[in-house]
Amino acid sequence: MPNEHDFPADDVERAWLDALPRTAESPPDAEERLIAELRRQRRHRRRWPVAPLAIGLAAAVLLFVAGVLVGRTSARHESMDWQLARTDLSRTEQLLLLQRAGTYYARAMQRVATAAPDDSTTAEVARQSLTAAALAATHAHLDRDFAPTLVSLLEPAPTGSSAPSDHLIWY
Repeated sequence: MPNEHDFPADDVERAWLDALPRTAESPPDAEERLIAELRRQRRHRRRWPVAPLAIGLAAAVLLFVAGVLVGRTSARHESMDWQLARTDLSRTEQLLLLQRAGTYYARAMQRVATAAPDDSTTAEVARQSLTAAALAATHAHLDRDFAPTLVSLLEPAPTGSSAPSDHLIWY
């Protein structure tokens, strides 16, 4: 059996090989015709540029994650809990924070009262909350004798008395 790697095996085969042209000119539209034929046979498809799509997708994901992190950090720094935990606030900033917390507190009380105006539990929670706020002001010596007055106004009326209070409390 002859060895396949021994080619050309004789002078005849060598002559055939020598007779072949070493270069060939192709028609100018040969490449387009070849691609059109391969597409017709469904052996060649257009390639989508994978690298730019992958880079764009990675950039979009990165921007989304960065936006979530920045938004979460910003929201956390604006939250009332985070602001109340800070110890580096100036006196003015502390007063503004107290006013802001009081505003949120008053809004919450308004919503609860609006949602259940005739509910005795709601009234009791509101009364106890206001009493606790007044007592906290008393313990912090911020009231200048206002908090004890407020606490006395918030105390439940004696059981025999059903007269409405003529005091108006603004918070």
